[in-house]
Amino acid sequence: MGGECVEAQKSNTLLNQKRRNYLGLIFAMIVLIQFAASQDRSVLPIITINLEDNIDVPSSLDIEGNISKELPSGTYMWLIVSRNSNPQMGRPQCRIEPWNGTWNAQAIFSGPNEKFDVIVILVNRTDDQYFDKHKGNEVLIPEKPISSFSKTVNLMPN
Repeated sequence: MGGECVEAQKSNTLLNQKRRNYLGLIFAMIVLIQFAASQDRSVLPIITINLEDNIDVPSSLDIEGNISKELPSGTYMWLIVSRNSNPQMGRPQCRIEPWNGTWNAQAIFSGPNEKFDVIVILVNRTDDQYFDKHKGNEVLIPEKPISSFSKTVNLMPN
């Protein structure tokens, strides 16, 4: 009879541990959902690209713009050039370091005469490292960046 009690106690202890783990997981998910919902987009800067849409550009172009406030901690700003015909892919040009409300960077366009999107994108550390590793190469642009701004330009004939 004593053995049955010990087995029952072990079973109850195991069941209680599983319940605590399950409740802990639910609590963590609730906290994560609340955190995600509380992220205020108004803390993000507004970025402008001082470039007119649909202008003809040479194969290399210095681009400037403005930024309304400092980047939030853990946020990185990149210049990406993407063929308009394949907007999911792009070439990371450089990480942009804004200074006193302005920024500048150089964009390189290559390929046949076609339209390109000039994109300034705000990303997290993981995407920043990804862009840095693949700078100048065509890569998949993150589906959900923190924020992005773009202009379309036309590559001039050679």
